[in-house]
Amino acid sequence: MSVSGVNPTFFKITGNSTGEPTTPTIFPASATSRLTPGTKIIIEDRDTNGEIGISISVDIMKGNKVIKKENLVVVARNNGGAQGTIDLKPGK
Repeated sequence: MSVSGVNPTFFKITGNSTGEPTTPTIFPASATSRLTPGTKIIIEDRDTNGEIGISISVDIMKGNKVIKKENLVVVARNNGGAQGTIDLKPGK
């Protein structure tokens, strides 16, 4: 919940490798998310940069209605020393 008590509309813009224009994804005000019921959480040791990936499926909801389903991967890796990075990336 935001400080004002209202969740504003959220826009997500994902670029592409060609540099071509892209269309923003709109998540309406008051949208929520949940783990998709029955989703299998897959944890894998990835070959890239010593990463660990956690694959999940998430429902984006407005009220009780699912308006979009997203497959995501939470990626965790060590940057050396005591610093680490956690990214949320598109999944398959």
